[in-house]
Amino acid sequence: MINIIQEDIKNILKSTDSGYFKGKKILIFGGTGIVGQYFLLFFLCLQKKASVSGLTIIIKNKLPKYLNFLKKNKKVKIIQCNIMNYNFSKIEKYDVIIFSGGYGQPSKFLENPLETIQINTNILIKFFSKLKSTGKFLYISSSEIYNNNNKKKITENDIGCTNTNNTRAAYIEAKRCGEAIVNTFIQKYKIDAKSIRLCLAYGPGVKKNDGRVLNEFIMKSIKNKYLTVKDSGIAIRRYIYISDAIKMMINILICGKQSIYNVAGKERTTIAQIAKKIGKILEIKVKFQKKDSLAGAPKNISLSLDRYENEFGRQKLTSLNRGLNKTIKWYQAL
Repeated sequence: MINIIQEDIKNILKSTDSGYFKGKKILIFGGTGIVGQYFLLFFLCLQKKASVSGLTIIIKNKLPKYLNFLKKNKKVKIIQCNIMNYNFSKIEKYDVIIFSGGYGQPSKFLENPLETIQINTNILIKFFSKLKSTGKFLYISSSEIYNNNNKKKITENDIGCTNTNNTRAAYIEAKRCGEAIVNTFIQKYKIDAKSIRLCLAYGPGVKKNDGRVLNEFIMKSIKNKYLTVKDSGIAIRRYIYISDAIKMMINILICGKQSIYNVAGKERTTIAQIAKKIGKILEIKVKFQKKDSLAGAPKNISLSLDRYENEFGRQKLTSLNRGLNKTIKWYQAL
């Protein structure tokens, strides 16, 4: 099943300039999440080409079985720990740090609100202390900070207006504060760092228990041979296939001119349309319940890619149909 991801990695290598990473030491916090896995396997390929000089991943849980081959790779350092009480003096300095750890699933950050805040504040600051003065830092933020902003086209100059008593407030405010910390290091200490407002990345690499809507739809469809959507599915989304997101983030990391970037899909869809597409691929029935959208979940997520495309050119992204087919194959392999 790792071949499904490696096929994407080959395409990423073909469409990005990886020369910058030659001789660099790389640290990935959150190496088993969907974003972390793709970065990990991207840098692993560069390491095989004698480009990357060192590769370290920090993870909380055990490696997935399909990544166990990394344990035999003496050039990859694996630190499995609870980052909340880890001794940072054991971590050396790195040329590139990818901060993709923490809780991204709503069920996880709703269950661990204080830890979510701490990871994106205190722990984030500690990781900056492990970056070389000439290094590059990539912070994976979230489109959730735009919650309750219903503009048709949301730019990086916009922001949401979520109250602090919102059920998702701990996650939203943690990411907002994380971005403020990143900008402080940029402005005060002249660190080369970028914040990525990532919106609904999906694809191979997700875990069985990932409770995010699209993944839950696929898992339930495969298991039950039918799908029931808990609401009317009118919420608007623009999903981005993971390999497209990684390509964009690599370009931003290497030579982005701004401190904050939206990374999102272009193809406008609704939750109902997603469910129907999955049903069509798997040839199952899909039913909808006549309810409002789930409490706290944003009703419209439509991010502008103008800033990115003005720098790097117009993007031709993976179609939702193709991305869903690959994601379904991944889950079937799981």
